[in-house]
Amino acid sequence: SALSGLPSDLIVTPVYRLEPNGPQGVPSGNLFIRFRSQVSVEGRQPEIEACGFSIRESLSYAPHAAWLRSQDGNIATALNGIAKLRDLNDVELVEPQMLMRRVRRSSNAPPSNPAP
Repeated sequence: SALSGLPSDLIVTPVYRLEPNGPQGVPSGNLFIRFRSQVSVEGRQPEIEACGFSIRESLSYAPHAAWLRSQDGNIATALNGIAKLRDLNDVELVEPQMLMRRVRRSSNAPPSNPAP
């Protein structure tokens, strides 16, 4: 088969477009969560864990936000768990981290997505 020459521990993941005709991205398995600014992520850790996630990285500059990882480390589990996290009280945002190809641009070029 065409895959017989690949390493046995290779993990194949889907590629997504972030918007129609937009850049391609591959999910890393990490999710970014942000609660209302008065709500500490650490204080919500039991609820996060009940949803099947653990806090991978707390942000000292934003105690209401953190990077999460599914407890089994599976990318599909993380993506399928987004809805559970979004249903938690006081959650403002849950987004998957998407890895994209680096694009070089000249220092004179305008940003590809200028702010409105």
